[in-house]
Amino acid sequence: MEEEGHLWFRQAGEDLKTARVLLQGGRHYAASYFAQQVAEKALKALLFIGKGQPPRRTHDLRELGEEAELPAEWLTSLTELSAVYLVSRYPDITPSTLPAETVNYEESRGHVELAEKVLQWARQRSEIH
Repeated sequence: MEEEGHLWFRQAGEDLKTARVLLQGGRHYAASYFAQQVAEKALKALLFIGKGQPPRRTHDLRELGEEAELPAEWLTSLTELSAVYLVSRYPDITPSTLPAETVNYEESRGHVELAEKVLQWARQRSEIH
């Protein structure tokens, strides 16, 4: 399972690169979606490595963060980032608003920065196990 966890970390790193490109290209909603994916994959990678088994199938970053023992002060921000998973993709989640119009630059930049912090933290924690 440790090897699989490292694959998840690698994909999280690739998703972070994609999020940065999208942010710089003005595709804020998509950058935020990829930021959510970075955080999710990083936390799941850590859980794979730490527990030696696949984590539960969920997109709830707060739940994953609590299970991975992420610093408590990040959990509220993770809850907000979790919402991006749906809002940035499906028009019926925010009536009368396109997903492409739901996230501005500042929000997206914050999402990408949080995802990067989560990835760095999870990688460091995985070395402890």
